[in-house]
Amino acid sequence: MAEAKEYKQRVEELESRMPRRTGLEERTDSGGNQSNEIEKLQDDLRQCENKLRKYVQHSERLESDRRRVFDAISSCDIGDIVGDSMVDMVASLCDKLVSLEEECVALSSSETKAAAYSTEMDSLREQ
Repeated sequence: MAEAKEYKQRVEELESRMPRRTGLEERTDSGGNQSNEIEKLQDDLRQCENKLRKYVQHSERLESDRRRVFDAISSCDIGDIVGDSMVDMVASLCDKLVSLEEECVALSSSETKAAAYSTEMDSLREQ
């Protein structure tokens, strides 16, 4: 953005130095050089403005994505998700996931033991 202001100031400066023509006077070589420089600066300014517009659009898309992710995480009915920032919420979700995975492993192990005990009880009853 500062670059665009610099170009704009340079264009204004060059335009103010250009002699004002009255009637149909011919241009001098220096006037042509200044004119070419002004056109180049105006082209540079247009390019900077286009880049800035693209940057703003990209930033708006990122902000929209961030809001949707934040809303999705906030709407989850998982319970104790903590944090005010997205990073804190994602870290909390990861902690919750690790905890749930550990619980699943423990439950699976308990289920295996219960099945073995049930088989052992059946064989003891038969005896």
